[in-house]
Amino acid sequence: MTTTASGAMTDQDDPSADDPNADERAAEAAAAAEKAAKKARKAQQKADRLAAEAARLAEPEPALSVEAAEPAGSRTPLVAAAALLVACVAFLVAAVVVHVRGDDASAQPATAVRDAALIAARQDIVVLNSLDYRSLDAGLHRWLDASTGELHASFTHVTAADRKRITDAAAVTTAHVLEAAMVSLDAADGHATVIASVELTVTPTNGKAVVKRERQSADVTRVAGVWKVSGLQQVGVTVQ
Repeated sequence: MTTTASGAMTDQDDPSADDPNADERAAEAAAAAEKAAKKARKAQQKADRLAAEAARLAEPEPALSVEAAEPAGSRTPLVAAAALLVACVAFLVAAVVVHVRGDDASAQPATAVRDAALIAARQDIVVLNSLDYRSLDAGLHRWLDASTGELHASFTHVTAADRKRITDAAAVTTAHVLEAAMVSLDAADGHATVIASVELTVTPTNGKAVVKRERQSADVTRVAGVWKVSGLQQVGVTVQ
């Protein structure tokens, strides 16, 4: 490489002499550098604005004299702590609401528990007093769904003789609850007793339908949030 006496490169050693696009690329590089510098300045301005806004938000309210006495370096942590406290309170309130509104029936008002038990008892009393000999298996299945405890267990032991006796009777029995009332209720333990006036209609294959009324007492028990009949018996009427 040859240089002049002052140490400068000659035209023979200048790379741009052999590259006709060198000036164009240099201009593009300069423009890109300028564009990057503008972006950097804008980013710095935005950061300055955000810092100023954060400092303004961290300023104590005039009425909060206690906060004004805090050193400047502790204001931002105080704001963050206050936000965290509000979030924690909101979470605790939501948790209490979810707990109160949960599926635990014992946490419901006594009136709601009573109404649910009474409605279920009326429906199940109808089911347990209805049977169609033409669809015996379906009827027994409904009995199982509506019952629990010893009553449920008794329906699982229907013998062939029982089935034959029902089929030979060739009758369809339907029930209708005329009135029902709650006698006792233990909402916490899930036990209740309901008394009902039931109208039974027995229709044989050959013959007229027979209608009779009974008073029945049903013990109902809450199982997995569902009220089912655990005991059903006829109540005698005493005439004075």
